[in-house]
Amino acid sequence: MTKLLGIDDAGRGPVLGPMILAGIIINQKDEAI
Repeated sequence: MTKLLGIDDAGRGPVLGPMILAGIIINQKDEAI
């Protein structure tokens, strides 16, 4: 079973301001959802 991992970030980083991270792991067969 193959899994896909997606990660995204937004912000200026911890030195210059707030940082927001998000991630998700799904089964490859569910990719079309």
